[in-house]
Order: sequence, then structure tokens, then C-alpha cells
Amino acid sequence: MSAEQLVDHLERLEAAGEPSTKLVEALRVVRDPELLWRVADSVVAYPAIMGAIYQRASELRASEDTALGYLALSHTLSGDLEAASKILGQLPRSSSDPVVLSAWAALADDDAERVRRLEGGVSRRPDSLRLWRELATETLRAGQRERSREAHLWLLAHEQDSQQRERVAKIVEDNRWA
Repeated sequence: MSAEQLVDHLERLEAAGEPSTKLVEALRVVRDPELLWRVADSVVAYPAIMGAIYQRASELRASEDTALGYLALSHTLSGDLEAASKILGQLPRSSSDPVVLSAWAALADDDAERVRRLEGGVSRRPDSLRLWRELATETLRAGQRERSREAHLWLLAHEQDSQQRERVAKIVEDNRWA
């Protein structure tokens, strides 16, 4: 089963209100963490789905930090900041996992703090497309045009996903940053 098919299947199960055991069962076709993380990046981040991804990651002995980061992000996106904070509180402050750093930034109270946290994440993981994408978006939203320009130009040089690259190129063009 492809990542796209699995994402669709998980979202249908969640929409039907299936128990978490069914979600975990559906993920048993995943044999390697790389596929699991592709699914986690693509699926709608419902806490039930991310909980199942966390359980499957544990079974695969995949990165617990990454799995907890996805789970924390799902709680943040669903508005349960307390649950997300509790999850992230279990992780070491020295974590350099991009998903954890992303989740921690998402919990910031304001744009400036979110940008500061993403800057810290990029300094820990200068190769993380996830963190650079978020930094580019957040600096643009916060009106930090020069930093946004730098982040978008970095992405233009390093982005591997053709759709993302086209999106970034359009932003660079629209802002006359090239």
C-alpha cells in the first residue's frame, strides 16, 4: 500500500469514528520508519491518527522523539495546548528532532516567539526543510521581510519537492527577492 493510499485509509477510518485499535491495525502494513514519517507528514493530524502513528513507531523502534513531536503537533492543531505541552515536557530540551522543534515553536504565544523558536531549531538542524519552511512562513507572517527573504532563498536552493519549490519560487518572484 502506498503512503497516499494509507493516508486516505486512515482518514476514512478516523472520520467513521473507528477505535484506535483499527488505526494501529491499518498501520501494521508499514514496515519502516521512513514510510511512517511520510504518512505522518501527509495525513490530517488528528490526535487519534497520530496516537496510532506513535504506537506503530514504538513497535518499529522508530524515533520516539519524532513520534511524540507529531502527537504534540496534532494536539496543538486541535487546540489542546495543555496536552501538547505535557507531551513536549517529556522530551529532553536538547532534542534536535525537527518535528519536536516544530511542535515546540507551534506552542509559542506570539509570532515573535514562534520565529525565535524556529531560529533556534534551524540552528540545531540547519538541514531541516521542515524547519526552514516554517521559518519562511512565520517570518513572512510576522513582517520580518529580510529574514523571510533569506529563508525563502535558502529553500529555493535546497527544496527537493517540486510543488514546494514552485510555491517558494512564486513567493520569491512576487516579493522581487531574486
